[in-house]
Amino acid sequence: AALLRAPAVAPRPKQRQDVAGALLLLDVWQSLLRDALLLQTGGAGAQNPEQKKLAARMAATFTTARIQSMIGLLSDGLRRLAQGASGTLTTDAVLAALTEKETERT
Repeated sequence: AALLRAPAVAPRPKQRQDVAGALLLLDVWQSLLRDALLLQTGGAGAQNPEQKKLAARMAATFTTARIQSMIGLLSDGLRRLAQGASGTLTTDAVLAALTEKETERT
């Protein structure tokens, strides 16, 4: 099982840096969306109080269901990165999916 989860080729330093940057970016996006969801639902305090205006704008723009869906897309991207996917390709794919989600009509 460990062999199946391990990347086929050990990542080079540049690849590790690429993945680390992608992990940070996706994690920040997910955290901001969680704050927006908390604002909508009256939940606990925000994780990013310094970004309260941005989270409030996101909460006003998207429905609860759409924010949950966007958080799911980011979670999928984080899971792919943990399994050894390319940071650049994963970020591009998640960004494309988020753009599609942002513009879809409900």
